[in-house]
Amino acid sequence: MKDEKIVIVYKVCRIEGEKIKSMVMEETTSIKDTASITYVVDKWIEAPQWLRDNGYHITAFDSLPSAEKFITSLYSAVPDQYKIYECYALGYIGEESLPKYCYPYSVMQGKLKVSPAVHWPQGTVMVKKIKLVKEVLST
Repeated sequence: MKDEKIVIVYKVCRIEGEKIKSMVMEETTSIKDTASITYVVDKWIEAPQWLRDNGYHITAFDSLPSAEKFITSLYSAVPDQYKIYECYALGYIGEESLPKYCYPYSVMQGKLKVSPAVHWPQGTVMVKKIKLVKEVLST
């Protein structure tokens, strides 16, 4: 990834107190930290190794409107629970090249149960590395 181009993407994160977390919630998993990621602004982050080994990387959105649309679709959204960050990304995998969608609850259990009927939200991309740069929206 030395000569890869840095691209701008948008990451929807869940806020837990002072922590910036991935959308996959670790509280319900029996395998600690299986898929949950804690993000730090200005630090490069990768998906857990087992996900990378299976072709799954960090999800983000290709545009701010796509990320905003996703947030408004979340039935569990409560004030200040979600934020969108503008990010730098390496290893961009476009929407047309994404692996099959997996059920989030299976990922939380350390499994990849592919969904034949459910698809990634519009504008979803994957990136091999991501760095949160600045907050652009808070719910």
